[in-house]
Amino acid sequence: MPLLQVKELSLSFPLRRRSLRPGKKDSLEIRALDRVSLELATGEVLGIVGESGCGKSTLARSIVRLERPSSGEILFRGMNIHDLPAGKLRALRPEIQMVFQDPYASLNPRMTVYDTLAEVLRVHRKLRGRDLDRAIRDLMGKAGLAARFVRKYPHEFSGGQRQRIAIARALAPEPSLLLADEPVSALDVSIQAQIINLLGDLQREQGLAMIFISHDLGVVRHIAHRVAVMYLGRIVESAPREDLFREPLHPYTRLLLSAMPDVDAVISEDGERFVQARGEPPSPLNPPEGCVFHPRCPLARPECSKEVPGLVEKKPGHRVACPCEPEE
Repeated sequence: MPLLQVKELSLSFPLRRRSLRPGKKDSLEIRALDRVSLELATGEVLGIVGESGCGKSTLARSIVRLERPSSGEILFRGMNIHDLPAGKLRALRPEIQMVFQDPYASLNPRMTVYDTLAEVLRVHRKLRGRDLDRAIRDLMGKAGLAARFVRKYPHEFSGGQRQRIAIARALAPEPSLLLADEPVSALDVSIQAQIINLLGDLQREQGLAMIFISHDLGVVRHIAHRVAVMYLGRIVESAPREDLFREPLHPYTRLLLSAMPDVDAVISEDGERFVQARGEPPSPLNPPEGCVFHPRCPLARPECSKEVPGLVEKKPGHRVACPCEPEE
């Protein structure tokens, strides 16, 4: 059984706005997730990529139950997370932890590093006294921070050091699943590699399953075992890492890869780099019918505007939601 299963997950946010009619308001919905399905095995790293606003962070927040989906299921060890009563959910919390994007906002400015880590260890691992001090020193070492920093406050650290503290806090309850939501996007390029290497080392040493969310395909290629590509709330392609980078099947994936300066160019049949998409991404307030990418796709057919393509396995482990992928 997979450690995590997401089945047909959908989530919409209501948006109210003033109407031209006196005393009335129009009600709209932003469709953040649309029938998203994925699986994650124990010890596996799944990279999720896509443009800003495609639903990556909303998916992560739904998995840790910070958002409640409109429909679908999230199963962790076979249990539906969103059906659990408060007591069982509290017992499950240590198993699923999250590292947020902004290290400047994710730490309490009134708590020292010691208090930040001690709070988690007292609540979830019931540690006290010397055992607590020993566990805090161990976490600091794993995160690459000197133990002498434990009495300092977040404002006394750099962005990279704060993210290390956030990683140490996430590791404190000894989770089985770690969600990293753009953990390096707010950091300097020189620091990003250090944090990525730290996460990779910790994942291998502790056998963590990880969902790594990023818009940077180069970073995802370095750390992930499998990659899922999202566009406008849907997963449009999912494959083992090297399969996806070597032979992308969805036009949107090929577009993303062709825009990367540090990987081999994706070449079309006429020998040119893949054609740029037409126009701008559509609004989630008014998503297109059929395939969500068809208004911008250079390979679109008339039926693409009518039929919603499902994820179909074209090769072992390689699924794509597009009937127009290039033929071999």
